[in-house]
Amino acid sequence: KKAWMTATLFRDWMSSCVLPELRSYCEKERLEFKILIVLDNAPSHPFDLDELSENIKFVYLPPNTTAILQPMDQGAISNFKSYYLRRNFRELFTATEGIDNITMKTFWKNFTILDGIKYIAESWNEVSNKSMNGCWRKLWPECVHSPLKNDTNNDRITAIKEIVDLASALQVEGMEVEDIE
Repeated sequence: KKAWMTATLFRDWMSSCVLPELRSYCEKERLEFKILIVLDNAPSHPFDLDELSENIKFVYLPPNTTAILQPMDQGAISNFKSYYLRRNFRELFTATEGIDNITMKTFWKNFTILDGIKYIAESWNEVSNKSMNGCWRKLWPECVHSPLKNDTNNDRITAIKEIVDLASALQVEGMEVEDIE
């Protein structure tokens, strides 16, 4: 009921935006215009989309399998978020305790979209191959490069501990392990 996307909007977006873009891409790359689109069973994904084009096949995931089939939810995203938060706290600590010795308010006032984008890029680059392998192991084991155990939590736990330490040094309240997780 609170969803912004409806079946009507999704169908319209597919027919007026996605399909022409896919057709154009296939022509540009000299590929046959045959597309497979995999969707979850959200209410906004109508089951009659095959009618939009004979060249596009829509396949719907079985109900209640999203958590199993979406490997990014199994570690990489939580690791990335931990790394991003840690990077923010490191920069905040450096700025407020360093030579500039600015206030937290000034730090955040001067924080730009470009800063955020840089932090996102740097944080994503910290997500290790080991973490990615752990995420994909259950769904697609053939793509995993090494048979090591899934240690996706170790890096995140280390990052969370560092965030707690930085928050404590900055005298930020409400930043215990449970709060960050």
